[in-house]
Amino acid sequence: MIEWIILGIVALVFVGLVLWAIGIYNRFVSLKKLLGSNARPDPGCHEKRLDMIEQLLGSVKSYAKFEKETLEKVTAMRASVATASPGDLNKVEAESRSIFGGSSP
Repeated sequence: MIEWIILGIVALVFVGLVLWAIGIYNRFVSLKKLLGSNARPDPGCHEKRLDMIEQLLGSVKSYAKFEKETLEKVTAMRASVATASPGDLNKVEAESRSIFGGSSP
């Protein structure tokens, strides 16, 4: 009876060691595949990234141009308010609504 218990324990330890070795092997294989995919990137990846950067740069330039034009219009409008007569203030207010996209009350 004791021999069967010892034989069962030895078998369980052996099965455990085999499963542990299989797990380690699978982990190494998955790490090797992961390293291989990172070491050789897609050849079109850099071109796509460059195109996206160029598109982003174009968007930033167009928005900067819009901001510059808006600032110039607001500055000119403020300067005209200082020298405007009471009758011209309605024209300045309409101009400010066109610049800022506001609606009339």
